[in-house]
Amino acid sequence: MPTSRDELVGFLDEYLAVDRFRDASINGLQVEGKGQVDRVCLAVDACMESIQLAGENKAQLLLVHHGLFWGGIPPLVGRVKALVKELLQLDLSLYAAHLPLDTHKTVGNNVVLSGVLGLRNPMCFGDQDVGIVGTLDPPRALHDFAEKAFVGITPPPQIHAFGPETVRTVAVVTGSGTSLMAEAFGQGADCLVTGEPRHQAYHEAKELGINVIYAGHYWTETMGLSELGCVIEKRFGVETRFLDIPTGL
Repeated sequence: MPTSRDELVGFLDEYLAVDRFRDASINGLQVEGKGQVDRVCLAVDACMESIQLAGENKAQLLLVHHGLFWGGIPPLVGRVKALVKELLQLDLSLYAAHLPLDTHKTVGNNVVLSGVLGLRNPMCFGDQDVGIVGTLDPPRALHDFAEKAFVGITPPPQIHAFGPETVRTVAVVTGSGTSLMAEAFGQGADCLVTGEPRHQAYHEAKELGINVIYAGHYWTETMGLSELGCVIEKRFGVETRFLDIPTGL
């Protein structure tokens, strides 16, 4: 059953609390399309492939984690012009949710991944609650934990084993989370699970004595989108489809 675009956008704005966050992303409706929505596609990235796949799937709204506009509206030239033109030709709305989706207490990337990892007593940490720390019960050997928790991920996670061999407390910061490594360590974490490595983070982890598992920026940020799609379906009765466009990064 179709629903109003504006009603859906209003719900997302409130549910994700998009106005609460200081974020480089311009969160919320970035490009306006059809007024009625009966199918929503979700993807990690706003790119030509996700836009065209949403069009092929007859969607009226594409909800992404990484939108087109960051810190302001750039000149509509080159690649940006081509992407906006494609959205307008398809009459496809584009909605972005960056930090609001990372940190949401129910469908957030961090909370969903912490649940997948089996963390107990999860607690938020970091500015704007961008990370979660919890415990493993019982504690696990680092490589056993990584092997079983991230089975089937391509490429396999990178592991920097600079901390205790037995992992008891795990911090989760999806995407690019190495900037919170010291704070995670300060929260008692002996392992940080994040998305992508940063060169200098190697030395920081080694000197702090903390394990780091890099499970991929893309993979760690698929978690919340799938859960949010279920919320949208239940609330509005519209069909949702997750568009899997892995980058391997």
